[in-house]
Amino acid sequence: MTVSIRRTRRNLVRGGLVRRFTLAVSGMALLIGAHAASAQRRVTGTVTETGTGQPIVSATITIIGTTIGTHTGEDGRFAVTVPSGVQTVRVRRIGYRQQDVPLAADQTEMRASLERDVLQLEAQVITGAVTSVARANAANDVALVTGEDLNRAPTPTLENALQAKIAGATVTTNSGAPGGGAQFRIRGASSILGNSDPLIIVDGVIVSNQVIEPGTNAVLQAIRNTSESSSQDNGTNRLADLNPNDIENIEILKGASAASIYGSRASNGVVIITTRRGTSGSPTFSITQRVGTFDLSNKLGERHYTLAQATALGTANGMTAAEVQANYAQCNGFCDFEQELYGRHDLAYETSLSSRGGNNTVQYFTSGLVKHDGGLAPNSGYDKQSALLNINTNLTPKWTAAVKMNVIHSRAQRSLSNNDNVNVTPYFVIGFTPSFFDIRPRNGLYPINPFTSSNPLQTLDLIKSPEDVWRQISSVRTDYSLLNTDRQTLVANVTAGIDHFDQTYNLNSPRTLQFEPND
Repeated sequence: MTVSIRRTRRNLVRGGLVRRFTLAVSGMALLIGAHAASAQRRVTGTVTETGTGQPIVSATITIIGTTIGTHTGEDGRFAVTVPSGVQTVRVRRIGYRQQDVPLAADQTEMRASLERDVLQLEAQVITGAVTSVARANAANDVALVTGEDLNRAPTPTLENALQAKIAGATVTTNSGAPGGGAQFRIRGASSILGNSDPLIIVDGVIVSNQVIEPGTNAVLQAIRNTSESSSQDNGTNRLADLNPNDIENIEILKGASAASIYGSRASNGVVIITTRRGTSGSPTFSITQRVGTFDLSNKLGERHYTLAQATALGTANGMTAAEVQANYAQCNGFCDFEQELYGRHDLAYETSLSSRGGNNTVQYFTSGLVKHDGGLAPNSGYDKQSALLNINTNLTPKWTAAVKMNVIHSRAQRSLSNNDNVNVTPYFVIGFTPSFFDIRPRNGLYPINPFTSSNPLQTLDLIKSPEDVWRQISSVRTDYSLLNTDRQTLVANVTAGIDHFDQTYNLNSPRTLQFEPND
């Protein structure tokens, strides 16, 4: 029994030792946790613009030497948890000079004022040698256009918004039709017959800029019996699908270094488009409404005829003197063809709505667009609707992810314009038709034009050329910070995306038109 009792006591003693050890470890864990909590503090602050005092939205706030960071909200305020001790806070925003603000060990409130960077030398740009570098240190020519610069004035499409904003880049419109196509070239054409379009990157996804020709050359016969007839069709590139209001900035890579990242497809340059992102803070909303009309900017002008001159010219082209006098009387001797063909003033409008917000873990940006441009000519116009959703999340202090979904729908009618070999395009016909001849319909019938092969008003009234496009651009991206020091940053990222569009074009030229053969 003595032995048994001793063994029992030993067991009890051992149990007591285990309990004491467990309690000691728990106490140490609580002390460590309390010390870690006391080693951090919450710092709030405001970022404003020097001179105006206006709050700066979406400024980047980072603690130098750590991976801790956040963004300012719509009111320019931010909140971030920083380690104890003396720290340095770096404040940056595209278009402003960065500022490093010292933070004392007991400081919990700070203010920063950023100056405008007119030359944008401190903007981070993408090059072929590294992921990004300050613009002042870049060895290659990289142009940067901010979303603010793009949307200073309303424009029909994104290409029009880029005109005269990038040195060395030319934007040439194919026609003045609503939603009409444009040719975007960086440092001129690089091939006589080959493709000279730059590579388009939207949020890390290579998107199509393919031009599908509508086939109007079959009517206009601009080039006959050659393989290059499609170049006369004035097709629209798909860069026009994007909503300029959704763009944060556009970077243009002009140097040969672009090929080191994107390969031979970047030989004509690269256009890197970054859409807007969410920010931490309370939800904010923005709505823009534009309303207006379009008008002819210039007229070529036409010759005025006396009745005697009109009679001589009309009878020489198969008209009777009575027919000449009747036409002359309809317009008092002068029919303004340009005003008759391009004198519409339909209402044009654009409604843009966006919202952004979030917290330190998840941020979002969403937007919608409804746009209508009424054409000057009959059966012409452009409509576009788009919706965008961007979501960013901080999975861990070093690991982030982003999801983007963009859906676009557009419908355009561009009528007929530009090069022509059969006198169908209105301005070609105007040059052959004297201004005393009335081309307007009479009793529902369009008169035969005795001076050339078509009646331009009949052509524009009866030809239909609708183009319908549905497009989806979606992407998923994840980033992991491998190294983040005061002088170097190394981030690994994986991006997956999809760009899909359906384009349908119909060209209906009725056989009742004057120029159509009797088949």
